[in-house]
Amino acid sequence: MRIAVIGVGSIGRRHRDNFLALGCDVATFDLGDPLDLAGVDGAVIATPPDSHVEIAWKALGAGAHLMIEKPVSLTLDDLGHLF
Repeated sequence: MRIAVIGVGSIGRRHRDNFLALGCDVATFDLGDPLDLAGVDGAVIATPPDSHVEIAWKALGAGAHLMIEKPVSLTLDDLGHLF
């Protein structure tokens, strides 16, 4: 299984380490990195909350399952675009 962990702060590193311990292939991306999500099965979004929805759309477009750190969004309006 190939997992993208987007966000390399302490939470992102913790998710990365957990997925590595499970034997997953993990690619990490910092917030400013170009997201190459081709072939990714799932994505963990562990960036600042104001970037969650935009990154989620990119990951969904690549066909990835999502795990988004809370809060998913800073506004209810943004949530309506995801669900």
